[in-house]
Amino acid sequence: MKIHNPGDIDLSPTALRQLVEQASLNLDPREVLAQEAAHRSQAATQKQSLEQSLQSGAGRNAPAVIEQGARSGGSREIASPESAAAWRERRSPDRAGEGRRSYEVDPDAGRKPAEASAASAAPTPEERERERSRLARRLKLIQQVIAECQALELLNVEALQMSDYPTPAQMLLAKRRSNLLWLGVLLCLGVFLTALMANLNPWVAGSLLGGAVLLTALQIGPVRSLLFSDMSYSGLQARRKSLESAALNHIRMLEGRNGLAYQCQMMSAEFEALRHRQFTRLVMLSRKGLLLKAMRHAGAIRLYLRYMMLSRAAYLSLKRDYVTINHRLRTEFGDVGDND
Repeated sequence: MKIHNPGDIDLSPTALRQLVEQASLNLDPREVLAQEAAHRSQAATQKQSLEQSLQSGAGRNAPAVIEQGARSGGSREIASPESAAAWRERRSPDRAGEGRRSYEVDPDAGRKPAEASAASAAPTPEERERERSRLARRLKLIQQVIAECQALELLNVEALQMSDYPTPAQMLLAKRRSNLLWLGVLLCLGVFLTALMANLNPWVAGSLLGGAVLLTALQIGPVRSLLFSDMSYSGLQARRKSLESAALNHIRMLEGRNGLAYQCQMMSAEFEALRHRQFTRLVMLSRKGLLLKAMRHAGAIRLYLRYMMLSRAAYLSLKRDYVTINHRLRTEFGDVGDND
C-alpha cells in the first residue's frame, strides 16, 4: 500500500530524524513541520544576502557555508562578509613569514628548470679540453688511415669486375662446337682417303677434301667471325686470359708492398662489414704478400673487388669525418689549445 503524504512536503533526513525524536516526546508533527519550513526560509534569506555581498566584491574566494554543530542539531551557518575577509587575510601569500601554498601556481616554475638545465649543459673548461683531445686523437687516426689506404682512390671497378668474362656455360658450349667441327674434319679426311684409294669419282674426293679444309678454317677466329657471331672456344680462352691478366696487374698495383687489403683492416673497428669471415683468408694472404699467387680464378678476383668496394665506402666516410672534425677543432676549440 502506498504511503500518502497530504502536505506533499519533501523532508530531509535531518527533519525526519527530528520528527521521530519529537514523536517519541509526543509532540505535534505539524508544529515540527512549521519549524522546519521557517528554518529553511531563514537559511535561504541569509544565503541570498551572502551572494549579493560576494557579487559586490566583499566576500570573494570565501567559503559559502561553515559547518557548525553537526552533532548538536545539524544546522548550518552562512558565512558573513567579515568572516570571508578574515579568511582571505589568512590565506593571502603576501603575509610576512608565510610561503606559497601547494595549490598556488608559481609563474617562474617553468622558467627555473630551463635556466638550471642551461647552466648545467654549459661545458666546463676541463670537459672542453677532454673533448678537444679526443677529437685530436680521432683526427690523427683518420690521417693515418687516409695515408695508408690512399690507393683506394685509384680503384678501377671495370678492370676487376670483368663484365665480358666468359661464363662456364659459354665455354662448355663453345668446346662442344669445336669438338664437332674437328670430328667433321676427321670424317671428311677419312672418306677422302678411302675414295682416293678405291678410285672413286674425283669430284667426290675433291668435295670431301674441300669440306675438311672449310671445317678447319672455321676454327680460326677471323674466318669464323665472317660467318658466325659467337666466338670459338680458343677465342673465349684468349679473352679469359686477357681479362684475368688485366685484373691481376691492377691488383698488383693496388696492393703494393704493404698489402692494401691488410691495411684496410684499420677501418674494421668502425665498419663491421670488413670483418666478415669471407675476407679472412684474403686479408691473411695480403699480409704475407701471397695474394697474387692465390688469384687463380675469376671468383677470387670478384671477392677482392667486393672487399675493395666496402673499403672504399669506409674510406670516403672517414674523409668526410676528417673534414668535419678539422672544422670543429678550428671553430669550436680554437681557444682551448693548439690543434695537433
